[in-house]
Amino acid sequence: MKLNVTTPTQTTNAAARIYDFEVYGPSNLALNKPATVDGTCNASQTAAKAVDGSVINDSKWCALSGSHWLQVDLGSVKQVNQFVIKHASEGGETASYNTKAYNIQISTDGTNWSTVVNVTGNTSGITVDKITQVSARYIKLNVTTPTQTTNAAARIYEFEVYGSSSAT
Repeated sequence: MKLNVTTPTQTTNAAARIYDFEVYGPSNLALNKPATVDGTCNASQTAAKAVDGSVINDSKWCALSGSHWLQVDLGSVKQVNQFVIKHASEGGETASYNTKAYNIQISTDGTNWSTVVNVTGNTSGITVDKITQVSARYIKLNVTTPTQTTNAAARIYEFEVYGSSSAT
């Protein structure tokens, strides 16, 4: 979360004074969790960039591989009910590079998978996919159509998972 102070005082004094700044809401269960991918565009655009909480300074996972998948290990089984994906335009790239189609799968054991989200025709910079609460330890994002164009690179600036942080 970022607070931008545009007018610091009621007078001409230019100093901003913030004594407390609090943000409340659900915790991103995928934040800084171990993530793996099937490939990258270059050595700096790794899986970890998609779960680091940042969309600035080219902080993204980019993949040119044929299958374009990103998997996150939540560490233990959690109750999950929402996914937020920040696509290319959220990181300052052209909206034509926003992910066009993807699906999200969940697993408790990393072997048996269930598809809980299937999106086609997306053009948005941020997608929010709400589902009925499920148990999951592993979350896999499969990008099936990486962009609105013929560009073959998938670009995910942030992949967030929400639900209950308590283990089942």
